[in-house]
Amino acid sequence: MSAKPTAAGVVQKRLNFDVPAELAHQFKAYAALEGKSQREIVIAFMQRCVRRSHFEAGLPAETNAAHPAVTHHTHPEDTDSDPLP
Repeated sequence: MSAKPTAAGVVQKRLNFDVPAELAHQFKAYAALEGKSQREIVIAFMQRCVRRSHFEAGLPAETNAAHPAVTHHTHPEDTDSDPLP
């Protein structure tokens, strides 16, 4: 199922997946402590994964331009010990 495009016209795709209830509860609390929405955190994590895989494959890194709501920006040079997001 596709989601509505953003105000800027960016096409979106709805992702639905089940997670353990306790993990969902902890993630909701984490997002609140970070002052971010769960959506922002998931998008930032997905972008970071894609950038890392592109970096490892020698491809150009993607940017956050398609997702202006995500303010956290990471670089392929970041280490795994960096906090997310």
